[in-house]
Amino acid sequence: MKNKIHAGESTKTNWLPIVVFSLIYILLYSQLITNFFINVDDDVYFTNNPFIKSLAPDNIIHLFSSFYGGNYHPITSLFENIQYAFFGLNPAGYHFISFLFHFINCILVYKLVRSISDKIQLAYLTTFIFAFHPMHVETVAWITDQTDVFCATFSLLSLITYVAYIKNNSTKHLVLSILYFLLAVCSKPSAIAIPPTLFVIDYLLNKKLMEKWLIKIPYFLIAFLFAALTFLSLDAKQQITELLLPDYTAIQLFFVSNYALAYYLVNFFFPFDLCAMHLAPKELPTLYYVAPLFNLLIAYFIWKNFKKDNFIVGGFLFFLFSIALVLQILPSGYNIVAERYTYIPFIGLSLLIGSVLFNSENAILSVGLRKNLNTILIAFGVVFIGLNFSYGQDWKSLVSFNTNIAAHNSHSSYAQVSAGYFVFQDNKPQDALEYCNKAELLDANNPEVYFLKSKILYSIQEKEAALKNIQLAQKLKCNRKEMNDFLSIIYFENNQFDSAIVYFSKVIAKDSVITPANYRNRAVSYYSINKYQEAINDYNQILSVDSLSMMNIYGERGICYEIGRAHV
Repeated sequence: MKNKIHAGESTKTNWLPIVVFSLIYILLYSQLITNFFINVDDDVYFTNNPFIKSLAPDNIIHLFSSFYGGNYHPITSLFENIQYAFFGLNPAGYHFISFLFHFINCILVYKLVRSISDKIQLAYLTTFIFAFHPMHVETVAWITDQTDVFCATFSLLSLITYVAYIKNNSTKHLVLSILYFLLAVCSKPSAIAIPPTLFVIDYLLNKKLMEKWLIKIPYFLIAFLFAALTFLSLDAKQQITELLLPDYTAIQLFFVSNYALAYYLVNFFFPFDLCAMHLAPKELPTLYYVAPLFNLLIAYFIWKNFKKDNFIVGGFLFFLFSIALVLQILPSGYNIVAERYTYIPFIGLSLLIGSVLFNSENAILSVGLRKNLNTILIAFGVVFIGLNFSYGQDWKSLVSFNTNIAAHNSHSSYAQVSAGYFVFQDNKPQDALEYCNKAELLDANNPEVYFLKSKILYSIQEKEAALKNIQLAQKLKCNRKEMNDFLSIIYFENNQFDSAIVYFSKVIAKDSVITPANYRNRAVSYYSINKYQEAINDYNQILSVDSLSMMNIYGERGICYEIGRAHV
């Protein structure tokens, strides 16, 4: 029995759901308009991005002709530049744009569902899930993930205008749909899932699948082009991916992919214990090996209900086509799964569930459940809103964001060190030291562990232990920019003046201007090993740039003159 979900509905606007929806939306997502960038990718695409600061023609040409950060998404980059023109590096402005565009996308989801089904309950449910699903908090809260937000806007517009073309046979709508699709893939390459999704739309509208195959050729040509561009851009990400993604065998990747699919299916219904990063484990847990059985059960359910309602099969295929690219079938990053990947795919699962709930003729739900359906839906809605709000709390500070990642990635030295850094900045050195110790147990060859431990130990006046740890970090080739600065200070504080001079000299050599503190510390180091003339030279350098505010420098230089003469 195909698509019995269609039924005539009143066109009169009911303002109550709109008002309630808007109030809940503001309550939940206004808390995400914070005043900080996070330490995952925001530095690459915003704070340290040299190409974000200009709308000059040469820079715009560069956005469309170059890869950046291992990605090619020129439309998103252009939007970032426009935002920079208004907000500079004020994070709250970027968060507000994400807040605004997610709301726009909610409206577009509603319009898409209404265009393929007259059942208003289905449109309400799908829009609610899209708007408030706890797994979508990440997409709104993470500025870098504006790629998904903007991509979704154009993807939804492409699908909506495609439906208009199918219904009206209007060339204008077809051209618009292709144009929106082009803008979508220029926002994020994951939009290449749209061409196969068009066949799903045909199926949901009860059209013959191959009836309009010819007009889909432009979509597929664009998709193949951007798939190639994405492949070429991946080299820029290869180093960090190789660092954090284990070298899985083909068999292991099979179980990883199945786990990822099962994770998204389960968390659609039970989105508990969410996290911004799910770093790949070196050894696969038991759940990974059970996942294929779970997926087989889901496939059996879909097959069993194939003829009852095309929204069951169509919704699942919508989900599957949209999520397939990030299932690690081909390794595509160091996260096994990610909440942000569900942004568009969950529309498909919402259509499936809506069909089960609202199509009275498919007989999947018992009579008892149908009688209490409204109560059940309200209960689920309240739980989802509560989970959304709760997960939003983890995005309200860098400390909560990173400690949540550490808690969910107890196998990752990288996650523990990141949490330690921000806990240390929050003036909790002992707690930060505990994160370092966990990280060291997980990976004794991680130089970041010892660099951070050195800074923590130095802050609590354990200078000898700090020196030992910074030497370990150096031995393991820690590439922190401030490495030489900290080495110079640590050696100086431990009275190892020969080594301190070596590193003060390296720091001074890279300085573009004279920094009095570095010259003074090196001068004191020279003085301490009886190199008085070298100390005098450094004091002279200081006085050449500041002869008034540093009167004590004259006294120290005078001492060097006196003692130097006595040694002649």
